[in-house]
Amino acid sequence: MPRWLTKCKCCATTARSRNTITKWWVITPASTSLQAALLRVKLPHLPEWTRQRQQVAAWYDQHLAGIPDLRLPAVADGATHVYHLYVVHTPRRAALQQHLTAQGIGSMIHYPVPPHLQQAYQTLGFEPGSFPIAEELANTCLSLPMWPGMSEAHVAAVSTALRGI
Repeated sequence: MPRWLTKCKCCATTARSRNTITKWWVITPASTSLQAALLRVKLPHLPEWTRQRQQVAAWYDQHLAGIPDLRLPAVADGATHVYHLYVVHTPRRAALQQHLTAQGIGSMIHYPVPPHLQQAYQTLGFEPGSFPIAEELANTCLSLPMWPGMSEAHVAAVSTALRGI
């Protein structure tokens, strides 16, 4: 990787349209004082919020186990996961999402287009098929409801809805 690109990556973020499509690279200023003050208040709660998300993920793992064509998040041996999102993968994503919506349960496709096919990277010349695993993941990912403090009853309701399709 060229040195200039490495430097740019250190201080750049992506500009997105529709929250999922990267259109271009932009340089952003450092966090504002207000953002820093808010984060300073939130930071002490982070370990507990992470523990709660891990508990919610464990409930999902239990309740969703054995559903055909539904791949759950995996955690490598010796690693941990903070579960900012609980993302499952299924070739029936559209049908599952429609079914959840009909049941009043929100879900989201956070990464519908893999990075190499985003507009911001088109000058690199990648085409569909260049990264088949990334494309498969983008085509099958579905984020289920996840927040700190989510109850097992909420997880059970989502799981029951998923089993009902």
